Amino acid sequence: MTDHGDYTSLWTLKGRIDIPLRDARGHALKFQFPTVHRLAPDRWRLYLAARGEENVGRMVFADLDPTRAMRVLDCGEVIDSSGAGQGDYDADGIGPSCVFQTDAGLTMAATGLRLRMPAYDAGIGFLRSDDDGRSWRRCPEIAPFYGPSPHLFAVGADIQRIGGRYHMWFAQGAGWREDVKPYPEPTYQIGHATSDDGTAWVADPAPAIAFASPEETGITRPCVRLAAEGYEMWYCTRRKYDPKRPELRRYRIGYATSSDLVHWRRQDAAHRFAPPPAPGDFDGQMQCYPTVAATPGRTVMFYCGDGYGRGGVGYAERVTAR
Repeated sequence: MTDHGDYTSLWTLKGRIDIPLRDARGHALKFQFPTVHRLAPDRWRLYLAARGEENVGRMVFADLDPTRAMRVLDCGEVIDSSGAGQGDYDADGIGPSCVFQTDAGLTMAATGLRLRMPAYDAGIGFLRSDDDGRSWRRCPEIAPFYGPSPHLFAVGADIQRIGGRYHMWFAQGAGWREDVKPYPEPTYQIGHATSDDGTAWVADPAPAIAFASPEETGITRPCVRLAAEGYEMWYCTRRKYDPKRPELRRYRIGYATSSDLVHWRRQDAAHRFAPPPAPGDFDGQMQCYPTVAATPGRTVMFYCGDGYGRGGVGYAERVTAR
């Protein structure tokens, strides 16, 4: 392969975004699931799931100036789980998934977590904004989405309105590895669902992106975008937990293409950062939770680094155009 000719998804790393938010004890936050909403050409709002040393999930934001190397203009908290009831889908944590428009207004799909020790369950709920994404309120009248089976879970949705219908891709729970200690290991693939109104969903029974081998146990954070010929999807993938080989659980970004939104061809080897992250960099061991924002003449990927986001948030710009 050549550096520019044979990688369909080729990106130039631009660096880490320094978001000056800390937990109550002053410790650095673990940032996950970056989600973009463009407020203006020179102001992009990046929503993030954030966890501190207390391991409580909440949603924060960072306003970035894309014309000045993603300089942070403002940052703060959006919403936490204090307003949720004990039985609610987000009783023990909430984070962003995607922002999209419906007839009812600007909507966010949010991932919520409920602890059910030693495991957990999670679903996708919905928030609404009346001020172009500057503040959000829960929509308790809309039922959370848990995928094709209420006994599993659904997280990390990407929702697009295409051809008059809403399409959702999400991480679909596939079961638990009960033999992993001290906590069972969740397994998940990429699922697909459709809706007429963007709130009531019908899930496909089969995954959209399935495991490539018995060693793969986690595929999450799908991001689908229109391409010159069909559609592209980015996600991150990991392998089974093995205490003797912790590197197997380090996420890597994968890539797939489709002509019909239903059948996807995995092409993980066609994705590359150039130059690749180096040992010692914030993303030297792990790149995870990608999302892509496209504007005329520029396509940007935001993603998280080592330690499932403890390394921080970085961004890259696409070299090849589709």
